[in-house]
Amino acid sequence: MQLTQEQLNELAQAEPFTKDTEIFEGMQIYTITRSKHDGVLFKKGLNLLSHDVILAPTDNDWDLWENTPENGNRSRYQVKNPDDYWTVADMEDLDNRSLLLVEEIKNMELEVPSQNPKFFIVTYN
Repeated sequence: MQLTQEQLNELAQAEPFTKDTEIFEGMQIYTITRSKHDGVLFKKGLNLLSHDVILAPTDNDWDLWENTPENGNRSRYQVKNPDDYWTVADMEDLDNRSLLLVEEIKNMELEVPSQNPKFFIVTYN
């Protein structure tokens, strides 16, 4: 997705995504970087690093989740609170999806930005 500096500036001024942010269906999360110089990866100004959307899990999402070794091949019916799980998809590739707990989503979205908050901006709408 190509955005102008004006559009990126508007996104950078949107509601900040934090550990306290409530997750909801259709939520879009933007990770924006600041760059002071032209570089190989980033042009001068603001750059969109990632654009994710939060979706309700589908049966296919749960099937994939159930069959991964990381989840111990557990059944979705063994999960204490299925409402704590959401699907995160990359807006550039909606097939690139992960079924995660709310805390896992927040950790994933905020892990790198928390290391250098002056360089990264994470917002949502």
